[in-house]
Amino acid sequence: MSKKELRFKGKMEIHSVISYLEDLIKSLREGTLYVQQGDEYVALHPVELMKLEVEASRKEEKERLMFEISWKKEATIPCQSELKITPSEPEKETKEKRNNTCGENDIVQF
Repeated sequence: MSKKELRFKGKMEIHSVISYLEDLIKSLREGTLYVQQGDEYVALHPVELMKLEVEASRKEEKERLMFEISWKKEATIPCQSELKITPSEPEKETKEKRNNTCGENDIVQF
């Protein structure tokens, strides 16, 4: 199978970003994603087990949130993580609670 790739970078208003994210969620639920730019598109077919990477950073005048979702047709089941994304400031976790979550070495790499 040949490699097919689309890349997009651009500035847009928050309501447009939200619309793209809602379309992503709808497509994931339906089991097929078509990413299109002009006449070019990439068709993706997500599977039940996916790898999710989240990076959040803040510097003086720039904040960034990056998501990467990937999958392969065959994979083993990793342990469950405690990643949360909320609109309110989180409470501090106790040491005992942190010990019950997965460490980096517990995550199955695809």
